Amino acid sequence: MDAKHRVIAASDGMGLLAETFPLKDDNHPTGWYEAPDGALVAFARTPGYETYPGLGWYGVIVQHPAGGRHPAEHA
Repeated sequence: MDAKHRVIAASDGMGLLAETFPLKDDNHPTGWYEAPDGALVAFARTPGYETYPGLGWYGVIVQHPAGGRHPAEHA
């Protein structure tokens, strides 16, 4: 996702440029947490290079519990 938490790529192809993701990064560059629905969310902010600060994009993985909401199902 981009620096404004807009989905710019997704393995299920859903929500591209139409959704934002409620990432709770607490201003950490990397980490993980359990979401209220039981999903595990892992994230890493992309680094820049030398003096370039980067775009502030994130890589995010959401793993829903077995029998939980399927990632392609959107409210």
